[in-house]
Amino acid sequence: MFDVVRRLRAALTCLLALAAFAAPAFADSFAVSPAKSEHDLTPALRYASGTAADPVDMVARYGQGAFSEVLEVSPYAANHAPEAWAAVELNATEIVAGRLVLNAPLVSEVDLYLAGDGPLENVLSYSVFRPFLAVQHTAGRLQSQPLALLPGERVLVLAHVKFGPLQQLDVRFEQADATAQKAVQSVALTAAFYAFALASILVFVALFAALRDWMSLLYALMFFVGLGLLAFLDGLLFRFLYPNTPGIQSAVGFFLLFTLAGSGFLLAGQGFRAGNRVIWARWCAVLAGLCGFGFAISLVSPGTYVAAAAYLLLALMCVAVLVATRITNATHASNFAVGRLFSFLALTGLMLLLVPLLVPALPQIVGSLSALKGVYLILVLGALANFVAKVLITRRTQEAATAAELAALAREAELNKALFTSEQNYATARAKAQERTRQLANASHDLRQPLMSLGMTVDSLAARVDPETRGQLREAFSYITSLSESYLDNATDAPPEQENERYEVGLILQTVQQMFQQEAAKKGLRLRMVTSTYQTRIPPMALMRITSNLVSNAIKYTDAGGVLMGLCRRGGMATLCVVDTGPGLSEEEFGRFQQEGEKGPTSDGHGLGLAVCFSLAQENGISLSMTAQPGHGTAFMLALEA
Repeated sequence: MFDVVRRLRAALTCLLALAAFAAPAFADSFAVSPAKSEHDLTPALRYASGTAADPVDMVARYGQGAFSEVLEVSPYAANHAPEAWAAVELNATEIVAGRLVLNAPLVSEVDLYLAGDGPLENVLSYSVFRPFLAVQHTAGRLQSQPLALLPGERVLVLAHVKFGPLQQLDVRFEQADATAQKAVQSVALTAAFYAFALASILVFVALFAALRDWMSLLYALMFFVGLGLLAFLDGLLFRFLYPNTPGIQSAVGFFLLFTLAGSGFLLAGQGFRAGNRVIWARWCAVLAGLCGFGFAISLVSPGTYVAAAAYLLLALMCVAVLVATRITNATHASNFAVGRLFSFLALTGLMLLLVPLLVPALPQIVGSLSALKGVYLILVLGALANFVAKVLITRRTQEAATAAELAALAREAELNKALFTSEQNYATARAKAQERTRQLANASHDLRQPLMSLGMTVDSLAARVDPETRGQLREAFSYITSLSESYLDNATDAPPEQENERYEVGLILQTVQQMFQQEAAKKGLRLRMVTSTYQTRIPPMALMRITSNLVSNAIKYTDAGGVLMGLCRRGGMATLCVVDTGPGLSEEEFGRFQQEGEKGPTSDGHGLGLAVCFSLAQENGISLSMTAQPGHGTAFMLALEA
């Protein structure tokens, strides 16, 4: 019984095929010959709609002229993959052998039939939901079973296609040598593309390791996910990662789509934060969360509607990344011009790919997988150009800052040298003056006895002269005696103790900041100073030693945050404060570290820092105190007098 039905079905197929060919042809047949190794059948294809229609009926419809020249499919007519029929009639002028080769990016299902004089023959039955079969693939394209056409033979090639994201169809008839040559070229180009893409991603990872710039790491994540999506469209993930698990194809595709959009939003949010656009950054975080929600929905209800939502999020992500890049680089417009141009061109190209997916009425200007790869490469090059320019600008800024700091240090060194020379000259002059005073005192002392003898002689002689002359002699001698005694008295009197001159405490703070700025930067800390014009008479060297010891200890024991030093003024008093964000000292540690030789468990010093500070403060009559909050930091306060 079944054999009879099968025979009747084959006979009906032959009759329909003969009827189709006997009817007026819808289009001229496509001539194939062994002289050409490759025949492009795409321009000659005719299309018809039909969901799950019988191929025999479609052969009859083709013969009746029901196929058109335009491929009309609507991806959002239903929540499943759009499908269509395509047909072309082949006419062999000589004996020709080859295969039908089909290129349709991420096509869901394909069935290729040959309708000739015999029964309808299925030469390719492919489904993404069946295990991977290497015999059906040739370097990213689908291929039929080997075909052989005899001279004068006419066959109808009928294709039933369930499309993927891109509704494109490219069908060719190729001989074995052409297929092999194209396979070699495709493999070489694919390998070169993925090698370059992976190398670029490693560059971003290296930039993150060197600069600790989270933007570069987010770029690496986004481009890695994007590369994974391209590998998915190429069929590489299916072929090499899960060839026997076709059931996860949909989940993998939606995961890569939503993850790409989410990583892009995170990247844009980081850029908005760098440009102080906090509200925009929060919206990017919300959209990134929405991407995760969309993937969860795709696991329950996969289909074209969820895909449309993913495409919309991708389009919004492109806009967000473009705006964030512009804001981040706004202060360096000229230096980032090349990178911004690359990014603009690439994002524009990506939008041209995405908009037709969202609005099916628009024609697909570009939509092939090669176009996607080209856009990807331009994006990578644009991002690399941005980061190279950023590194160059950062280096120039650092060099300028270093040069300015060196110039400031040179000026300070010149000032210190001039001050030191003045102090030396003053000390020399003072020593010479003291030496002259001592010599005068010695001379006055040595002259005292001779002057006394001379005085007695003058008195004896004065009795023999007239009163006027005697008075003149006594006045002259009295002047000489008083002059000698005044030199002696001036030399023997102790010089009054001189008060220290007043100076600005801000000079001490600036010097300490210059001394420890580089050490703090090496630990990733910020050493900040609050400038002050407050003046004091405390010996500058003592104040310098106390402040430098406190700042040195603060930097040594602080792992994150920073150190702040400055003055707090209250009336005629001022307090010099050194505050850090370290672990914080307890009262017991504070008392113990005031003793020489006491140090912390992680210290490699000799335990003299705080002890020296307290000793110097006590010697100069000033008060040094401490307040701390364990786990949050310590504040040292040095009370200064006006």
